[in-house]
Amino acid sequence: MPPKRKATAHKKGKGPVSGSSSRTRHVAEPPDDGGIPRFRTDEIEECYTKSWASKACHKERQVAREDFSHHLLERVIQHCGWHKVAEAPHAVYPTLVREFFANFNPDIDVPESSHRYKTWVRGQWIRFSPTMIDKYYELTRTEVVPLPAPHEIDLALVARFLYSRDDAWPLATPRFMHDQLTRELRALHIFVSSNINPTRQRTRFTEHRAILLHHLARLRKIDLRTHIFEFVRELATAMDSQRTIHFSCLISGLCLAQGVTLFPTEEADPPAALLNARSVENSETKIAARRGGRVHAAPAMHADEDDPDDDAPAPPPAPAPAAGLDLSIQMAQLMAAQTEMGRAIGTIQGAVLHIQQTQDVVLGNLRAVTGQVRDLQRSDALTRSNLRTSDFQYHQLHDQMNRIGSRMETLDENVARISGTLSGLSQTRASFPTSTSAGPSPYPDPSASHLPPGST
Repeated sequence: MPPKRKATAHKKGKGPVSGSSSRTRHVAEPPDDGGIPRFRTDEIEECYTKSWASKACHKERQVAREDFSHHLLERVIQHCGWHKVAEAPHAVYPTLVREFFANFNPDIDVPESSHRYKTWVRGQWIRFSPTMIDKYYELTRTEVVPLPAPHEIDLALVARFLYSRDDAWPLATPRFMHDQLTRELRALHIFVSSNINPTRQRTRFTEHRAILLHHLARLRKIDLRTHIFEFVRELATAMDSQRTIHFSCLISGLCLAQGVTLFPTEEADPPAALLNARSVENSETKIAARRGGRVHAAPAMHADEDDPDDDAPAPPPAPAPAAGLDLSIQMAQLMAAQTEMGRAIGTIQGAVLHIQQTQDVVLGNLRAVTGQVRDLQRSDALTRSNLRTSDFQYHQLHDQMNRIGSRMETLDENVARISGTLSGLSQTRASFPTSTSAGPSPYPDPSASHLPPGST
């Protein structure tokens, strides 16, 4: 099999650029920095020259969401609130991004540090923290489900879910395989490998990536802002000269939003390829071509696992030897049938996921309706109790009014009797003489003594 074609900028009719994914690249430094300080110390400048200046800058990708309107990828974006993550990313300024990593503050998350959640870029301290990432992407932390570690979850269960098989271990090898994923999961895998947990080598489908894909496919939200912060911090502080720089668009956007100055001649790199239905189909075509090539040159397949350009034409499989022509045709037919079967399984899996999500929504609505019915029942019972109490109070008030009425009648009778008595007294008094003429008084004199004569 001939050596694998590298997707360098030279073969695309362009000059060498610093953001190319090729292993051999020419790093173009700006000829004029405009007097802007670039490094805090001489040691940092030396480290930049030896390591960071030659690193490639991986870019986030925009998602053509209209191509995935009925796919798992769109449901994940909607559920997690990653609308800004899937939009057109900020332009990348490679030199600025490399200087950001070279000058990264190693004590950025130390509570006692005077520059906590700050790092130095071109003469000024800028903020870089989970909160800044949260504001940039307009994220929310509600309903976050922690991502389990490999020892905290059944990996066989993850494999059966990802590959839609019921075997104890559904793969022929003890490790996860990216080329066995269905189309819906492949689209999600490409998005995750570009914008969430970025990597240049999607073919290295580790346990951690399989667990993350399973987690998101089950519509379980992760704490993305903390994940990105820790990813960048670990990348900036790890002594690994082979690693690629990631989240270049995010870092460029955060730096420029906080007033970091660009060099007079500094230009942005072209954006990454759009993630659309065509790129997913090209990825499947290349996987099928690789499978056909394994029949003739299996040991050479992993010589270079760099992620290919999804929009570039798929390389044709190597020609089969004449002696094994029939076997090659049969294997190609088998691979094509397997690809079609994988697509059918992907469609079925998408339908099953949609049914499960619909069922969850229906169950949630039923629980909400049940709660409302219970509230209405409690409200009805309370209303009935209040009505019974009001009825009892009404009868009590009615009885009291009756008693008051009886007492009023008795009082009226007493008043009538008193009035009659007073009337009789008035008549009796009127019959007494009222004259004051001389003559004996018909009444005894109270001052005269009524004792017999001679008594003392």
